[in-house]
Amino acid sequence: MTAARLRETAGRGGSLVALRDAAALHCRDPMSLPVFFAVASGGALGALLRWFAAMALRDVLATFPLATFAINATGCFAFGLLWAMHGGKWPAPVAAALLTGFLGAFTTFSTFAFESLELWQQGRMLAFAANVVGQNVIGLLAVAGGLALGRAA
Repeated sequence: MTAARLRETAGRGGSLVALRDAAALHCRDPMSLPVFFAVASGGALGALLRWFAAMALRDVLATFPLATFAINATGCFAFGLLWAMHGGKWPAPVAAALLTGFLGAFTTFSTFAFESLELWQQGRMLAFAANVVGQNVIGLLAVAGGLALGRAA
């Protein structure tokens, strides 16, 4: 895909792959120091907010993982809102700090939900189903495998 096509796709609210591409972010070097530090700073703040929220909600409903549920739902809403506002117009460090750094550390579920919704909206139902079912099943199996391996060690 050409740089012009990536910018066009990102400008229409297109795929995250286009957003991640330097051309879509209007950034010649995606690993420039400003982008690097923006992701790191956003990630630090997102991780801290996730920790504070988890601590604040940990005792609210002991029989359900409410903190994770609330964090993921909030992250998904924030991702959608920021993506709609971004439209390829923010400087690369701003987009990287908010979407990749902050929300990436706050929750990766928002990215999963966004990419899944994109597949649905594009009418790519097989890819949508494979992504939703695959990530959940593989994720659960990976956690179970990691737990089993860790307990066996």
